[in-house]
Amino acid sequence: MSQTKVQLVNPVDGSIVAADLADDAITAAKLADSAITTAKLADDAVSLAKLSASGTPSSSNFLRGDNSFQPATVDTIAFFGQQNSANSTSVANGTWTPITYLGTNGISQNTGSSWDSDAGRFTVAAGQAGIYVCFGQAGIDDVQRTDVVYGSVAKNDETPVYYVAERSLYSGGSTPNVICGTSAYVSIVNLAVGDYVEFKVYHNEGSTEPTEYQQTMFGGYRILAT
Repeated sequence: MSQTKVQLVNPVDGSIVAADLADDAITAAKLADSAITTAKLADDAVSLAKLSASGTPSSSNFLRGDNSFQPATVDTIAFFGQQNSANSTSVANGTWTPITYLGTNGISQNTGSSWDSDAGRFTVAAGQAGIYVCFGQAGIDDVQRTDVVYGSVAKNDETPVYYVAERSLYSGGSTPNVICGTSAYVSIVNLAVGDYVEFKVYHNEGSTEPTEYQQTMFGGYRILAT
């Protein structure tokens, strides 16, 4: 169909079809803002290569809400230690004291030096934040009549508010010197990077007393990454 010069300057609606356009004739600069809507995109038109997400897309990663590809599994992080016969902890009367030297049967599935077995302390490194289950117990020697022994997991050197307790209930005529151990204390703790946890023990026997290695241990593991 022939067209007048006026029609070429101001074409009739529908007179210009896709075949009339030269290849690469329409550039990005010619597109109005928001001209391409979701309805204009063909199904499956956007490939992974067109996403701005960080990380590596793979069968084992997922696209997280912060626009990054992350592993679909949570890395296992665990720590555990028991004292041995040569490394008891001296616990002063009336003082919450962290148990130390927990090297026997020690394990560490985390990076860096997060688990310090000598200090009995687990410190959260980068990438290790999350919800942890922590547990521990301790035994104290030479506990006297009606004295108590407490045990608890402590975060960032806090003075425990909740704890397990054992009391020497000896009622004989002579003054006893018994070993009194705490029962196991289990705590679910939310730990951020830089936080640390220890197991603390307390007694009111009247003097500084050592822990009993057979009853003294501390450990934990992450159950949810945050």
